[in-house]
Amino acid sequence: MNDPREAWITAALRSRADQAQSRSDCPHPERIWDAVRLHVPLDERLAVIDHLSECPTCTEAWELA
Repeated sequence: MNDPREAWITAALRSRADQAQSRSDCPHPERIWDAVRLHVPLDERLAVIDHLSECPTCTEAWELA
């Protein structure tokens, strides 16, 4: 991670995840961040997006990212 913005976003996602009520099937915050940045295959990104439709905690992490 060379971009300081990436470090900030990663830290923010982690802190939100630590405070939030997560479900047992929530993706790791790094996976959400990777999906936002298109660093995962399309099927994985779609799985994260499907999860967002049912999980306000992860939706907030996505919006933050």
